[in-house]
Amino acid sequence: MSVLDAFKKISLNSSASAVSISNYGLTFNKAVLERMGSPKFVDLFLDEGGKRLAIKQANSETGIPFSTSNERRVNARINNKEFARKLFELMGWEYRNVSYKVLGEWLDDEQIFVFNLMQATENVSTSKDESKQQ
Repeated sequence: MSVLDAFKKISLNSSASAVSISNYGLTFNKAVLERMGSPKFVDLFLDEGGKRLAIKQANSETGIPFSTSNERRVNARINNKEFARKLFELMGWEYRNVSYKVLGEWLDDEQIFVFNLMQATENVSTSKDESKQQ
């Protein structure tokens, strides 16, 4: 019998799978990368009626560049201002210096992440100058 038998091990490295949507594009966090096996390419899907976004691993011929083999990489970006603006318009979000975080749901049987944009939370960005004044 160990003293640790009553304890639950806590991992500070694991976080909820999420995408951040800003006015320059999409940023998927490390948890998304790890769950998907750090794919080099993904297909991106938008359900405008259901206001959902989805990504799935793709091959290089059809996919969008997603991640590299860099072990230090903590996120993956899809930089596309036009698509980001489309999401802001779809959701009625004000196109300003704000990003939105959306938690993802992994559908194991289809190997796809789904992000319900209706569940987005606002993240207000602060510039370096503003943070020095606080």
